[in-house]
Amino acid sequence: MKKKVLLLLTLIAMLTVLFTISASAADPVKTWDISETANDSVTAYLYEDSNYEGYYLLKICGEGNYKKYSSSTRPPWFNSYRTKIKTVNIGDGVTRISTHSFCEFTALEKITVSKDITSIGSYAFSGCINLKEITIPENVVSIEKAAFLNCTGLIKVGFNATAMADLETGNNVFYNAGR
Repeated sequence: MKKKVLLLLTLIAMLTVLFTISASAADPVKTWDISETANDSVTAYLYEDSNYEGYYLLKICGEGNYKKYSSSTRPPWFNSYRTKIKTVNIGDGVTRISTHSFCEFTALEKITVSKDITSIGSYAFSGCINLKEITIPENVVSIEKAAFLNCTGLIKVGFNATAMADLETGNNVFYNAGR
């Protein structure tokens, strides 16, 4: 009986160590608080991408909007990771994909966008030459200028935005995309 109890305790200890090691492998490499205002609570988490060795997955989670960026004020993940992020997940509760968020992310292939997104900022995905597919969620009411400019690898756009007016042709939202 004592041997069985000892064996069971040893097994439990080994499983605890195994799960602790596995859990730490899923810890983010970097995190950034990117909340736009004090009323927002949005964080970006960078993980090693288990599907692509040497590449990363960026998850944006929280409630509300995150900061707007520009060609001179880039997101915090731009300089070190723009050629190494293959996958982006924007979680429920985030309401906007901000301007220049993923502009020139040349490795980006896949993006998952939550149903809570209502707008996509200008140049948000401009120059993402390897982005192949995106689905515009039903709650989107605005896609700003050149959001998908020069996304030459884009082959499929799922457009579920039922409340959105027609795209203005002068905004070049999909200019030179899918070529």
